[in-house]
Amino acid sequence: MARYNVPGSVVAVVNEGRLVIAKESGYNNLVNWIPIDANTKIFRTGSPPDFLVDHAWTGHK
Repeated sequence: MARYNVPGSVVAVVNEGRLVIAKESGYNNLVNWIPIDANTKIFRTGSPPDFLVDHAWTGHK
């Protein structure tokens, strides 16, 4: 995260439509130092090609 100047991230693994595991790290607000938690809802996504690769990877058509 430090390499790309990203304050926080979440990784989730889903299998057959069910959440297997989700882990968060870092902060969603660097002004007030609010950590990311299960209720964090807003993230800036990657570029449009990243979104398309994600959909192709997960099998969405």
